[in-house]
Amino acid sequence: MRFTPVILSLLSLSLFTLTGCEGLLTAPAPGGETTGSKDQSTSDITDPAKPTTTFMYVMNGVGKTIDEINLKTMGVTRNIMQTGLWPNQLLTQGVVTYLVNSGDHDIRKLDLRARSTLDTIALANGSNPTTISMYGEGKALITNNVTADLAFVDLASRTTEASLKLTKGAPFFEPAIVNGKAYVPADKWADDWSALEFSAIYVVDLATRTIVKTIELNADANPGNVSVDPAGKLWVGVKTGLVTIDPATDETIGSIEFGEKVGWVQYVSETKAYGSVSGGLVSFNPSTREILKSGADKIAVAEAGAFKIFQGAAYVTSFKNDTVTVVDLAIQAASGSPIPVGDGPQDLTFVTVED
Repeated sequence: MRFTPVILSLLSLSLFTLTGCEGLLTAPAPGGETTGSKDQSTSDITDPAKPTTTFMYVMNGVGKTIDEINLKTMGVTRNIMQTGLWPNQLLTQGVVTYLVNSGDHDIRKLDLRARSTLDTIALANGSNPTTISMYGEGKALITNNVTADLAFVDLASRTTEASLKLTKGAPFFEPAIVNGKAYVPADKWADDWSALEFSAIYVVDLATRTIVKTIELNADANPGNVSVDPAGKLWVGVKTGLVTIDPATDETIGSIEFGEKVGWVQYVSETKAYGSVSGGLVSFNPSTREILKSGADKIAVAEAGAFKIFQGAAYVTSFKNDTVTVVDLAIQAASGSPIPVGDGPQDLTFVTVED
């Protein structure tokens, strides 16, 4: 359920869908916290034969900080950078990361390894941006919750080229982009926030910047993040599980009933995906819509929130417990103890650099 804008920072958005790796590796056990400085500034990977290190960055919404975890050593460096007010999402493109700050109405371009802010893109005052998605070279689609519109932003010139008002409801969670179209989840609550009155996925043509179709869901569906499976089908978390959409026809083609909402979905292969539910991770086969691991036998993670899959491990945030849990997908269980991080972890991302 969404809350009023004054406490949007308490909501977890993750907003990415990684395809993951088919070969499942054993995740390293968490290590201790470190206080060392950065080893190097961020650099592009120029030689695939050279050894690399991947760093995971955790965005803490309440603490307004970003923590760094070295995935080789599992050492934690706390508070490497400050976020803005009400941070909502981290999106990494190569070695550059974009941070969405709802309360400051801006997007910040970061070099996390160098601990530096490269640029700040101001958005409309009062827009309350919640997510960023890339749809072309240097182009970004921003969802604005309070103004209930989409902003089409040129990142190089730091300008909003156009905006598109949604006909009903407001966007909050992450769209998916397929074949030149954005699939934007939106809903409308009653004025007293007592019930949902409308839920839909808007299909937006990115070339013409127009809504070409509205895929209406059950009024109380409360759609979450939209993701794309390896076969190109779309999945969106709803009140009772997941709904799948065929982008060839822009029609819903099925659903999976978990009996509760699935918050985030990550894919391992065409036949296996994981989703977060209250208290852990479930799994399903995107090709057949078969439930592989139900809520009754989910991989237990206390207060599970946003999560990502990287090299055979799922890294799962807990907003309430201020931790990240490493789940080894080969054994379908947590690996070691949860990693303590800052106050209210909401999102995470990965940056890989040469050693």
